[in-house]
Amino acid sequence: MVLRDGQLDAQGARIADALMRDLGLAAAERLACAYLDMLSIARGTASARKS
Repeated sequence: MVLRDGQLDAQGARIADALMRDLGLAAAERLACAYLDMLSIARGTASARKS
């Protein structure tokens, strides 16, 4: 999820929660990073990024 300038993290979390609930994924685990980052980690090609 990408937030607009000035949009609070809490607003993004509410939007994501509603979307997951609408898609029937409310009980699913969430990733701590982007899916593409997970793929890079699995391939051993992840760049060193700090959040």
